[in-house]
Amino acid sequence: MRASVSISISVPVFMQIGTIGIVIDQFGQLLLIRRNDTRTWAPPGGALDRNESPPDGVVREIEEETGIKAIPVRLAGVYFWPMSPSGFLSFVFRCLPSGGELTPSPESPELAYVPSNALPFPMLNVSRQRIEGALTHVEERPLLVTQPFTILERLGMFILRKGIYARYDQQRKRAESDFYIPPVKWATSAFAVIQNKDGAVLWILQTDKGGWRLPGGGGEKMEPPWETAVRETYRKTGLTITIKGLTGVYQSDGRDRVDFVFTAVIQNSVVTTNEEAAQLGWFMAGDEPENRSQPHLERAIDALSPSAITVFKKESIEQ
Repeated sequence: MRASVSISISVPVFMQIGTIGIVIDQFGQLLLIRRNDTRTWAPPGGALDRNESPPDGVVREIEEETGIKAIPVRLAGVYFWPMSPSGFLSFVFRCLPSGGELTPSPESPELAYVPSNALPFPMLNVSRQRIEGALTHVEERPLLVTQPFTILERLGMFILRKGIYARYDQQRKRAESDFYIPPVKWATSAFAVIQNKDGAVLWILQTDKGGWRLPGGGGEKMEPPWETAVRETYRKTGLTITIKGLTGVYQSDGRDRVDFVFTAVIQNSVVTTNEEAAQLGWFMAGDEPENRSQPHLERAIDALSPSAITVFKKESIEQ
């Protein structure tokens, strides 16, 4: 008799995605801005624009807010902040300055290079944690962190949205300038590359997709991608997995969508199928089934690469 796991229908949800730049100069000092909205110190950063990759986004944000041209050299961490209504995911990059001059902006009227071991006050805990995580990060794989969203932070966000941001819009209206444009909302999916003791990778023949794919699926509300990969893998295969690292981030041309691919190890060995996964199979690299998803094959190749650096790629619409 074929075993099965319970099935729930996923409704597509969308979250905000942004970047943070941890810029360290030749003297080991950290570039910070003092934000015009919260009046707190923070590293430069902001939301991704449509069709923009995270490495390009962090370069743009640093220059817009500080006048400094920067080179992202390492993805140090991915931080999920469960801010209503759907959460905010931040890619935190270690960066080096490559030119430009410190130039304040309306969003960052005050700028400074400060000693990295003497962070100024006031600074939000979420900013402090991201800075400290990036400064102490030594692995090639980025940190994957879910940060708490405290009651005090909820109150502060409410005040920002209903008070300060509303006042900014009124000022723009009086000046006959453009109103604030909300950040792009991104659909997210996450997939797992799982190998057995022989090195073969687990693939599923998904009934609603018509081909072999890596286990995974769409994210749910207030869910970081690494939790999506765990939940969707269990849902489709019955396997409980532990995430090891983020190997790739993939964006679809012309769509507000980001797919994450993780390597993972199995915590239990009972493989099952259900109505969504008609068949499961273990395939060695180079011996995948003919009717497999080409984008998923390329993602698996990236994940099995000897390099531990997270790749960022644009893909065609076909998934």
